[in-house]
Amino acid sequence: MFSGILFGNTFSNGSRIKIPKRQLCSENLISLLLEDHWDCAYEVSKDIPVILFNKPWNEFYDSPRISRVYSWKEAVKEARKISGNSSPSSLS
Repeated sequence: MFSGILFGNTFSNGSRIKIPKRQLCSENLISLLLEDHWDCAYEVSKDIPVILFNKPWNEFYDSPRISRVYSWKEAVKEARKISGNSSPSSLS
């Protein structure tokens, strides 16, 4: 399912180039983002589906474009729903 992992350096301290996740997703044809930072999730959700892991720092935000989950098990279930494929092997 995954061909690699990309790091956007969203919170760069100036030592490396900062690449916004929205740009990173667009340039790499990413079709789904799993995220725990609200600002990144909200921006990317303008283009593709986002699954947001519930955390204390994001629990007061909400958007109909973002699916909130509380565990990796829920994240996999939601990703299957979004992709339209309920096969257990499709997201393993």
